[in-house]
Amino acid sequence: MESYWPTPIAIENDPLVANLLNSLPKMVFSTTLDKAGWNNSKPVKENIDGEISKLKQLPGKDIAIFGSSALAASLMKPITTPGQPEYWFFTNVKQVI
Repeated sequence: MESYWPTPIAIENDPLVANLLNSLPKMVFSTTLDKAGWNNSKPVKENIDGEISKLKQLPGKDIAIFGSSALAASLMKPITTPGQPEYWFFTNVKQVI
């Protein structure tokens, strides 16, 4: 995502999504990445559960996850917040012929 959405071609082909993704804050959960180069990106290597708990306490409504079922499962751990969480799952199917 970092290699595509900030590029001029992404901004030209899909400006609404590109501008949204390029402006939103992003957390990159990785045990190997030391630096995140995408605008508004913060790498997280340690204390992932603690960072997720802090993220859930922030004002706002939605958290989007791309590419990590383990991270998605971590976000589903219960914490004390009012209301019931709502989960939407999207899959990309790759057809191999």
